[in-house]
Amino acid sequence: MATDRRPEGLAEVAARLLEQHHAGLTVEDLCAALRAERLDFARVTPDQVERHLRRHTELAFRSEDRQWTTRRLAARLHEAAALDDSPVNLVPLPGDGFSGGDAHEHWVVFDVEATSTDVQTAELLQMAAVRLNADLQEIGRFEPRFVRSAGPVPEDVTHLTGIRWDDVAEADPPDVVLSDFIAFAEGARLVAHNGTAYDGPLVARIVSTCGITDATYVSLTANLVDSLIPASILLPGLVTRSISALSDALGVDLAEAHRAGQDVDALVAILRRLRGRAAALPGELRLLLTSLLGGMEEDGATVAAGVAALLALPPASQADARRELLAIVPRVPAPVRQLSATQPHAAARRAIRAAFASDGPLARTAADGKPYETRSSQVDYALHAWDALEDGQIALVEAGTGTGKTRGYLVPAIHWAVGGGGTVAVSTHTRSLQSQLLRELRSLERLPSLAPGGR
Repeated sequence: MATDRRPEGLAEVAARLLEQHHAGLTVEDLCAALRAERLDFARVTPDQVERHLRRHTELAFRSEDRQWTTRRLAARLHEAAALDDSPVNLVPLPGDGFSGGDAHEHWVVFDVEATSTDVQTAELLQMAAVRLNADLQEIGRFEPRFVRSAGPVPEDVTHLTGIRWDDVAEADPPDVVLSDFIAFAEGARLVAHNGTAYDGPLVARIVSTCGITDATYVSLTANLVDSLIPASILLPGLVTRSISALSDALGVDLAEAHRAGQDVDALVAILRRLRGRAAALPGELRLLLTSLLGGMEEDGATVAAGVAALLALPPASQADARRELLAIVPRVPAPVRQLSATQPHAAARRAIRAAFASDGPLARTAADGKPYETRSSQVDYALHAWDALEDGQIALVEAGTGTGKTRGYLVPAIHWAVGGGGTVAVSTHTRSLQSQLLRELRSLERLPSLAPGGR
């Protein structure tokens, strides 16, 4: 009997094999089992197996002792063990030593206070950091350290942070504090809020001016992750993403802002909540996010990998990203031809041209006393948009400032939607563009002759 059932992929076969081993399997043992299971897996390598499993964390996970198992089996065994006092060797459940990334990865979350916001002239006043394991649990602390300043602390900085000249006058000099910090952070990946624009460059400049030749900090800053990036991804609706704003949005208790120690503790709590938000996303969205991060160009790949690891997302190569995106994002459907029955293609193009004519409906929206001017580039833009809608294709159209791009795509979109072609969704890059779009729509909806059939 014919069947439409899709053959099992490598990750699915691996999960089925893992179900048979209560204590879990190393990736090497699992690779051997896969080779014995199917001929088409005869040449698979442990690295390939691990990459597949990391992309399918809904099926399997790896514990700190590097044993792979399935979530379903681990949950079932732990439930049985809770009812039975007999000892059993169990792979820890996610949350008990589970890491969405490398189980041995460490993070150092740090924050600085300085004399100004100018990274080229500011002097360090205070520094604090917390070292976290792969599960973002604290395993070490660089207690807040004042840093000796060459001059008085500006009044506005004292007002903001509470740091006074008496606090820093006899403190350790920058080279001592930074040397201790570098030793504390060695082997970990740095995380700072607004770290790529401020904390990272500021510390790097002072490290160089102090004559510290240790290359460790150079390697650390090369892998610095700015927490603004995951915050922007998971909280796109916030107007500002300062530590205070994120704390309010995520329910984090921020005892005293603008002191390095308190800001670090707040940022750690924020990172945990952001990871929790990422974990709560539907599987399809997690996969899409992973693919988008994995598909970043080479100059952003290190940052993307850091963000993916911080959010406990499985890594993905650019080739994986392309394949998975094509599987997730729906294909452009076959052209909808309902419009052609009432408004043939050529007639629609003439109607769109007429809309932009000097005596057309758009001319009525011109400001009082300001003559309406037909722009050939705007008309061409609109016709390109129309052709893409009508033919069911993807069009990438670029035009300079002042072309009238918003109306250039809105007019054909209105023709398409009102004429029966389907719903049109418009995505803008910023909220200000969204507001502009709404204003344009309100002005156009007062022009009934703009749409086919006068609707």
